This record gives sequence, structure tokens and C-alpha cells, in this order.
Amino acid sequence: MPTVLTDNRAAAAMTVADADHLFGLIARDEIDAARLAAQYEKRIAAIKADAEAVLAPVKARIADRAAILAAYIEAHKDDRFVKPRNRKTSFGTYGIRAVSNVEVIDLQLLLAVLTARALNDCYEINTKIVKSAIGKQLEAGVELGGAEIRTGVRAEYKVDKKLIDEAVK
Repeated sequence: MPTVLTDNRAAAAMTVADADHLFGLIARDEIDAARLAAQYEKRIAAIKADAEAVLAPVKARIADRAAILAAYIEAHKDDRFVKPRNRKTSFGTYGIRAVSNVEVIDLQLLLAVLTARALNDCYEINTKIVKSAIGKQLEAGVELGGAEIRTGVRAEYKVDKKLIDEAVK
């Protein structure tokens, strides 16, 4: 017994009026979905604004207290933060730490040196295919293995943006 993948008999029997009605139902659902999403986004934005208002004084206190602690650490880095460099408390640790990072000053020069010395593990080359340029080449008749222009048709719909925008106000 074959497995049926599609059966277009019902769609073939539809009239233009049936299709218009169906599209109307889809459009109303799209508009409703946009309206509901906008309502929830507004609620989320209001909750985030409320949270920021409540958190603002706490964040300000943290910044003020962190600045005082940083000044204390800086003032005593040579006596109280030599060994150990961090002070452990029941809340965690504070202190100083030696840090360093790699700063690329001249990318082109660095890449030239790494390439010349075959230090391949020090860089990655990312390649991106530019499909618009490939398409122009193919349309001009240039043979490019691994690429082709595919043409076809697709069924689509588009709900009027004005209706969506009006629903989300």
C-alpha cells in the first residue's frame, strides 16, 4: 500500500471565493497574533521598566561601595594584598590580581608574520560565499562547479502591513 504524501483534490476544487475567504482567515489570525505579541511585549517592557526602577538605587549603592572598596585595595596593595593577594570572607573574596591580554595593534602585519612563519594554529580564515556575485557570474555564462541558479515558483501570502501596524498600537 503506497504512502500518500499529498492530495490536492480539495485544493483543486476550491473556488476563488473560497481561497479569498481562507486568506482572510489567515490574515485575521496574523493580525491577532501580532496584536497579542505586541500586548505581551508591552507588558514585558513595563515589567522591565519597573525592575529597573527598583534596581536603580541598589545598583547605585553597589557602584558607590565598589568605588570605596577599590580605593581601599589600591591604598593597601603593597601591604595588605601582597600575600595573599585576595582576602577571603564569608561573602567571597576581594583583592588584586595580575592580568594581561593580547592586543592586536596591526592586524595586517601580524597576519603576514604568522603566515610567513607558518604559525597556522594562531589564526583562522573564515570564508563567506557572496551569492549575489556568484549569481552574476552564472548569469554571465561563467561555468562554476558547485553552484547553479535554481528557478521555480512558490506560493506565498502577505498581510497588509498597515493592518498589522494598526493592530499593535
